[in-house]
Amino acid sequence: MDKISSRKTRAMARITLANAVNAGRLVRPDRCGICGGTGVIHGHHADYAEPLSVIWVCRACHGRLHAKPAPPPPEDVVRAALAAIGRKGGASGT
Repeated sequence: MDKISSRKTRAMARITLANAVNAGRLVRPDRCGICGGTGVIHGHHADYAEPLSVIWVCRACHGRLHAKPAPPPPEDVVRAALAAIGRKGGASGT
């Protein structure tokens, strides 16, 4: 799926979800489905092709669901850190 059609699919999923909530077909809970927190609750789509299938989450949990893992540090940084604590760098970490 190209960027434009992907953007359109996401937008349509959000609109469909908002319309369902506004019409009373779906109820937005007042607590996060992950941490139980309160506040503004977002509908997280795991699959935009299923716009009414969402996980209701707080802003913090929603951010964590979308977070990308940090890239691993460069090998020289790892070696320097290991040397600083008195260990040799290597494939086995010893």
